[in-house]
Amino acid sequence: MIKWAQITVETSEESSGAIENYLFDQKTAGVEIKTDPDKQNQTTLIAYFPVSDLVGARVINLRNFIKKLPSFGLSAENTEVHLRSVPNENWSENWRSAFPPQTIGERIIIAPTWHRVETSNDEVLIRLNPGMAFGTGHHPTTQLSILLLEEVVKSGETVADIGTGSGILAIVAAKLGAQKIYAVDLDKKAVEIAEENCRHNSVEDIIDVKQMDRFSELNQKFNLIVANILTKVILPMIPQAPKYLKSGGHLILSGIMENEIYKVKTELISNKFECLKTRQHNEWFAILARLQK
Repeated sequence: MIKWAQITVETSEESSGAIENYLFDQKTAGVEIKTDPDKQNQTTLIAYFPVSDLVGARVINLRNFIKKLPSFGLSAENTEVHLRSVPNENWSENWRSAFPPQTIGERIIIAPTWHRVETSNDEVLIRLNPGMAFGTGHHPTTQLSILLLEEVVKSGETVADIGTGSGILAIVAAKLGAQKIYAVDLDKKAVEIAEENCRHNSVEDIIDVKQMDRFSELNQKFNLIVANILTKVILPMIPQAPKYLKSGGHLILSGIMENEIYKVKTELISNKFECLKTRQHNEWFAILARLQK
């Protein structure tokens, strides 16, 4: 029987996304994500690798990566890493059970590709492959972005999704009626993943996925720009955003920590944006802003 190495990481909610992406970069076969309502801001990531001589080195490299997280503005305090071996059949079922379909907002349903889901005419079904990482809809920053997209996306609009990851926000915008979406990410793997998820949802003709850094090659104006990324990336984007937004266009920013919200709002106001709405999930915030006419 094949054995697998199970690496468990107990960490802060804010660092979980970065660690999850790192584990997939290291070719994990899957990541199970667990949260405990009694432990706010705590997330457990359970990753699986084939047992080999590389397992010890993977754990050492993972711990070194975690030590670097504070330099990115992410808390790694009290993060713990554990290693054990498990039989093949145990992890695969546990991993799949960690991704049940979930409803976000009034009508958005996010479901893994292997689940059969019955939807009503009003509901919008988004299919993702959680084994591909880069965003499954479970993280609060993604959920906050989806809630705001549900409020503002109008039929026929053009949208830019900056730092698209799995492509989930671009796909939501397409399913809500946007006419054309440009989804960009600097990570080549993320671009490949987003393209595959677009095919799962039959929106590849509507969404143009590009490998690029932020706005650099988007030579047009949009009705809406959405960016679910770190605040340190958001802040220098804000002064550039008016150049790429139509008059009265909307900007959705997510991935903002509670102690950063004032700084982001101040930067928005300084660049002729009106802050329309702020949404919160635990310590995470998202902002909906409109470019003043």
